[in-house]
Amino acid sequence: MNKRFALFSAMIVLSAFSLSAQRLFTIHALKYPPFLGKNLPGQGITMEIIRAALAAENARAECVFMPVARGTALMKSGEIPVGIFGFQLDGYPHLKPVGLGKTRVNLYTYNKDPQLVWNEALDLIKYRVGSLRGLPSLSKLTDAGVAVDISETPEVLIKKLRLGRIDIAILIDATEFHLTTSLYPAERNLFRPMKKTWTEVTYGVVSNIETAEGRAFFDAMGRGMRTIVENGTYLRILEQIYGKGQVPPDMRNPPEL
Repeated sequence: MNKRFALFSAMIVLSAFSLSAQRLFTIHALKYPPFLGKNLPGQGITMEIIRAALAAENARAECVFMPVARGTALMKSGEIPVGIFGFQLDGYPHLKPVGLGKTRVNLYTYNKDPQLVWNEALDLIKYRVGSLRGLPSLSKLTDAGVAVDISETPEVLIKKLRLGRIDIAILIDATEFHLTTSLYPAERNLFRPMKKTWTEVTYGVVSNIETAEGRAFFDAMGRGMRTIVENGTYLRILEQIYGKGQVPPDMRNPPEL
């Protein structure tokens, strides 16, 4: 047998053995570019963080995307061991999060001159406001009596804003930049954030710790996140969003959820 071929075959066998020895976790998630998406590089920044943390624990992950309403219902009922869907965890003691990052949420307008202004949620009651389902800060609007047009995906939300079906869209900064740049590059500068930041939010991955898989994932992620923060991998992944050396100081470490 050719020695080079024999060496190559041995490498394939060892690689296959290594993969089979790694524990595989299945994560169910919504699509939310640039954080999560089937067609994004690495399936998005969030999955890159998760895979890096699990690799430090000799484990790996696959992602199954599904609609947010269905995924949320399955997470709440305990049918999904690990998932990423935006909803408040109060009242669900079996669900525990691992913090992955922080980001800012702003109120965006399209081609408004002069720009709209606001100081408190009540000021928005005269506008048509749009948001994604499950955004934690939605209660600030509903408590103030603001009617909110709900979209299931950020792409639909931005399209409504561009077509004038809503006056304001509540969007994560990185998501707005990613989608307006890719979908409407010639109109990029017409999408503008209102001067006052709406809120800052944390994002993470949730485990059902009453299941064996959920508990194992939760423990592995906790250890793995500490490792990738210490060795610089976490910061390098975030630089894919913000640029090299441009990650805001208050976002360079994952949140404690």
